Amino acid sequence: MAVQNIETWLKSRLEGVPGVTDEKIAVWVIEAISEMGYLSDDPNLDDNSAFHLALSYAYENASQTEAGAFRFTDKDQTVDKTNVFENYRTLAAMARKDYRKARRRARGGQYHVRRADERGEADER
Repeated sequence: MAVQNIETWLKSRLEGVPGVTDEKIAVWVIEAISEMGYLSDDPNLDDNSAFHLALSYAYENASQTEAGAFRFTDKDQTVDKTNVFENYRTLAAMARKDYRKARRRARGGQYHVRRADERGEADER
């Protein structure tokens, strides 16, 4: 069920992105779940984290597809697609960041390392 939810979310988010197919979405979801260390039917799988990781894969793929973008100028019009690659790379980085946030939330809270010089502990005593 989780895999279907993630695939549905991705289809909705990636509507209109060139080169995205149902088969590619399925592969990205399986890769994301595998990278997270889960099986697709694992009840402990965090859907949100897997979604963001698969989304980053999709944006990385889109950036590679659009890497050959072009700039065309005619007498009265200009078409500039050169920023498409960079825009998808930025979206991929943002999705990866959202994945890390979702992963931390799923694990429960934050972990703070104690200072080596133990400064601040004397004030609490």
